[in-house]
Amino acid sequence: MLALGLSIYVYFFAGDLGATQTKKQSRRHALLHGLLPALMPVFVVGAILAGIVTPTEAAAFAVVYALLLGVVLYRNIKLVNLPAIFARAMRDSAVIMVIMGAVAAANWVLTFERVPNMLTEWALMSIDTQ
Repeated sequence: MLALGLSIYVYFFAGDLGATQTKKQSRRHALLHGLLPALMPVFVVGAILAGIVTPTEAAAFAVVYALLLGVVLYRNIKLVNLPAIFARAMRDSAVIMVIMGAVAAANWVLTFERVPNMLTEWALMSIDTQ
């Protein structure tokens, strides 16, 4: 719905901003060029909802699908650059995992020390219902 609303807005107000008119052929080319990447969420969510794959398998499928589109079809990704791309992805994932580990440890400490229970008791004693 949001994409549709924004598309309608751009259609009506792009002329006011000095945007150039595109030819029908370039619009058709842009639509066909973006169709395969736009179908990835449909494939992933559809496969999960149909019970064909688990979310983890769907994520792996999405990575392979995007990699094939980038390397084979669009040729935006060079095979020489793949090790650097994978290294960057691993580094970013490691940062997220360290953050999740720290949060899990802090959660365990708070639970072990019964901080949620103490906060609940304090709130119940401090709030007057009258």
